[in-house]
Amino acid sequence: ATANRVEFSPHSNQLIVSSSDDKTVRMWRIEFKNDASQTSNLLQYGCNLLREYLETNKNISQT
Repeated sequence: ATANRVEFSPHSNQLIVSSSDDKTVRMWRIEFKNDASQTSNLLQYGCNLLREYLETNKNISQT
């Protein structure tokens, strides 16, 4: 299913919630490693997580 919304939790900087077209809601816990917790690296870290997810999720088709 296609994720149509992703939000950081207002209660924890380590929790992301996503909703999908198939009406599922998922909670993702982020474990910061190395220097990823630094604000200057957070965007790059998030992009790397998303890229890995998109590359390895067999339910996502490339368009």
